[in-house]
Amino acid sequence: MKGDMVRYQKFEIEIRRVIDRNYLRWPERGEAGAERNLGCNREYQDLRGFSWRDAERVAKFESQLISRLEAVTNAEEEYEEIIDELYEDDEGLFGLDIGVAAVVVGLSAAGCIPCTSCNAGAYGGTHHEQYPLVAFFAKPTHIALLLQCAEETCVGLENDESGIIIVYAKDIRDMLAFATALAASKKQFRQAARTAADQRSETGPPPDPANQLKLSLD
Repeated sequence: MKGDMVRYQKFEIEIRRVIDRNYLRWPERGEAGAERNLGCNREYQDLRGFSWRDAERVAKFESQLISRLEAVTNAEEEYEEIIDELYEDDEGLFGLDIGVAAVVVGLSAAGCIPCTSCNAGAYGGTHHEQYPLVAFFAKPTHIALLLQCAEETCVGLENDESGIIIVYAKDIRDMLAFATALAASKKQFRQAARTAADQRSETGPPPDPANQLKLSLD
């Protein structure tokens, strides 16, 4: 953000949408609930289990905050005021950055496990990441829908050998659009969850987690 008003910057990052299913990983039992460095995030908090109602509320609230920033002539001052307000009511965005909170809660509602997020200073303040992102874990049944939502909203979607998937954007506004696309696909995510549950009941207990990365997840 430059100057007094919000001026949306284009972050320097190539947008790619490629998920290697061989590197998907799901945290082991108890790992996500321990709140200890999941995804190498020292400030990790367990944000699993949000509902689609939660996701829609956070997206609406986040949009209202962004509209406040866009409407004033001194966005830096307004940003600091908003941060103070959120400190007093951390359940508003659950302590998450403006611009990526709706994505985190939406992914949680979709059945994924978010592990870190950052808006890269798009609305002010000093932030660690160089571009807006949310990192998370997802199951194979999520991938087609996630890629579809990413394609619709111009965000990038990739994973690495650790099994973490990252959704990221050149423009912070694309992240809220991605969150909106997730919510619009909630019926499909629910169906994907039912399909996965049916498959588990038919095939018996899951494989040994120690062998997870060796298996093809196609």
